[in-house]
Amino acid sequence: MIRPAPHIVKAKKREIQVRHRNGRKFSMAPKRLAEIDRLLVRRYGRELPDDDAGRDDALIMLHHFAHGSDPLKRITAWLARRAPWMPPAEADALIGRVFAKPIKWGSDTMGKRLRLTWIERTQLRITTIWAVDITRAEAAAIQALTRRLARQAKRRLKGAKPRHEYEASAVGHGQPWIAEGISKATWYRRQKQPPLQ
Repeated sequence: MIRPAPHIVKAKKREIQVRHRNGRKFSMAPKRLAEIDRLLVRRYGRELPDDDAGRDDALIMLHHFAHGSDPLKRITAWLARRAPWMPPAEADALIGRVFAKPIKWGSDTMGKRLRLTWIERTQLRITTIWAVDITRAEAAAIQALTRRLARQAKRRLKGAKPRHEYEASAVGHGQPWIAEGISKATWYRRQKQPPLQ
């Protein structure tokens, strides 16, 4: 058996440690928080807008923070960074509302709530939230086509010809045995014979 390189073994062990830190299983919550934050930065920049959309997006983030460790500290730090325009009284009311009943959203519901498009999802490499403008079947078809085109491009780089070029240069192209009035097998057998001198 061939052993993997030491750096690969070390990377795998590190991944296992991260996934099972402190005896807990790996959680997708931090990944989703990072993805939502990336989306908000893409849409608005470093600060959320001081309007209803900004407040609604802040509420979504706070609900996600409420399910993690040390939520109050993380929420206040995030609000100070992303919504410095929010008055303390309004921030306290928002935090109280979130802690009263923290909500967990599914992938589809979160996509509708954030109005996440397929293009944004693909460009930002978001995997925990589904896009609102495409079905899973349509996405599977797009991904299959993308993979097929990538494999085709890779084959072209290695020198493979497109089928029409290959067939045009093939020995029996155009079925010449029909024009000669013989069978296909006979035609190929005659091609193998050395020419008469």
